[in-house]
Amino acid sequence: MRHSRKFGRPRTLDPNERVWLVCEHVPGSGEVTVNGVLVGTLATAGSFAADITARLAPRNEVALVVASEAPLGAVALEIREG
Repeated sequence: MRHSRKFGRPRTLDPNERVWLVCEHVPGSGEVTVNGVLVGTLATAGSFAADITARLAPRNEVALVVASEAPLGAVALEIREG
């Protein structure tokens, strides 16, 4: 099953801040892309997090393609120092 969402790049990032994509629970194996570029894979169900700062454009799309039809957990962007 494919899940996707469009979002804008955070406007006020400091040079030492990174944008992380955080998925609380992915219900099965799958792939995660940002703007069509693979940023991670999952072999089994579980949580997922990846630094996506280098992949961001002014407008973006995140997509999760998961083997299971069960619902996803929360998906969010986090700003972290790093």
